[in-house]
Amino acid sequence: MNRFAITPLIAASMTIGCQTSRQANISVALHNASQQPVTVWLTKTGDRDSAWLAPEDLALAAKPDMINGIVIPPGKTGEIGPVKGKFEPESVAILRVYAGQLDYDHLIATSVDSSLRVDVVLDNGLNRLEVRPGVKLNVVPADETPSVK
Repeated sequence: MNRFAITPLIAASMTIGCQTSRQANISVALHNASQQPVTVWLTKTGDRDSAWLAPEDLALAAKPDMINGIVIPPGKTGEIGPVKGKFEPESVAILRVYAGQLDYDHLIATSVDSSLRVDVVLDNGLNRLEVRPGVKLNVVPADETPSVK
């Protein structure tokens, strides 16, 4: 068989399995309808870059002064973004929501298994969310909650 006839077939089969990274602009409007403040932090899975570092990534990089989280008081809405990012095929944007007004050490100490933290997978574009009152931290899609700053 002619080796030049096989080359396009090999090239086509290699491209079918390849997925490329994508660009996204993530924004969040989170209304805190609970009775306590919440601390929120925007991060992502997969490749890390400076705009998306999680608290534990900053600790490893010895940059704890770069706090990317915000505190949202009860009854208020906090807004983040838009934040641009490059996402590998399997990576996603995550909004971490922590119960309370946490300092850096407490952010690192609060694991994904804690009842004081909820990780929300975000879509490209604006994500409207709400923290609902209750014993356990509960974050749900918002019903077009007006922005209150």
